[in-house]
Amino acid sequence: REFNLSETAFVWPHTSTTGNSDNADNVQEVHYNIRFITGNGTEVDLCGHATLASASVLLQTRPNNMSTSDNLSVVFHAQKDVLIASPHNQQGEDGGEDNGLSMKIAMDFPKKSLHDITAPADKAAIISMLTYAFGFDDSV
Repeated sequence: REFNLSETAFVWPHTSTTGNSDNADNVQEVHYNIRFITGNGTEVDLCGHATLASASVLLQTRPNNMSTSDNLSVVFHAQKDVLIASPHNQQGEDGGEDNGLSMKIAMDFPKKSLHDITAPADKAAIISMLTYAFGFDDSV
C-alpha cells in the first residue's frame, strides 16, 4: 500500500543569493528555491523524491547559471529547511568511470529532532494509520 500522497516540486532561482558561491571545499553552490505542493494544493515542508528529481534535472541539464564542473552542489531553500544535492561520482562495474547513463546524487537533508509520542490518542491514531498504510492485521 501507499500513503496516496504525491507532491510536485516547483523550483526557481534563489534571488537573495547574489550569483553562485563557492564553499570552503571549492565546491560551487547554485541556489534554488523549492516548494512541494500536493494534488489538492496543500504545501508540505519536505519531499525527498521530488527533491531528488529536481536535482537530477538541474544537474543533467545545467541551466546557464550552473558550471559544468563536477564540483557542484545544488542548494535548495525549502519552506523550513536547506537541502543540498551533489553529483556522486562512482566507478562503473568494470572498475572504470561510470558511463554517464545513470547519475548518482548524494543528498544532505536536515537533521530533525525526535519526540516521544505520549498522548494515548496520538499513539492510537499513528498505529491505525500505519496499520492501514501497510496492511497490517490490527488483531495482533
